[in-house]
Amino acid sequence: MKFIREAILAPTLLPEFKDNVVADETASFWDRRLQEIEEKKIKIKKIEVFLRNKLQNYPNKYGSMNFQSQKSYLDKYYQGLISKEDDPYVKIARSNGAYHYFESAKIMAQIGKAFAEAMLTKP
Repeated sequence: MKFIREAILAPTLLPEFKDNVVADETASFWDRRLQEIEEKKIKIKKIEVFLRNKLQNYPNKYGSMNFQSQKSYLDKYYQGLISKEDDPYVKIARSNGAYHYFESAKIMAQIGKAFAEAMLTKP
């Protein structure tokens, strides 16, 4: 990430862009809580995939779990990782796609404001 940030900043240091290019640091706008929740959801998804692929309704070297047992296990695991406050927060903090910057209006608005303010400082 450090190299990407340096590359984004590089044009602002070139003499030919001295007065007409600006870069603004956006990392401070990142939603760390949302990131932590998303990382927990990835863990849950990995376990779900493992259960579906390895613990179907037949015994194997990993054991056996029917669909209801898998669902029960996943529900309990989910509740142990994701708090009751986390789900509503995710619903309002990001889009359902959650791609670039989680497509979060809060993050994008802060970035837009910072860019506008940076542009106002240029002659």
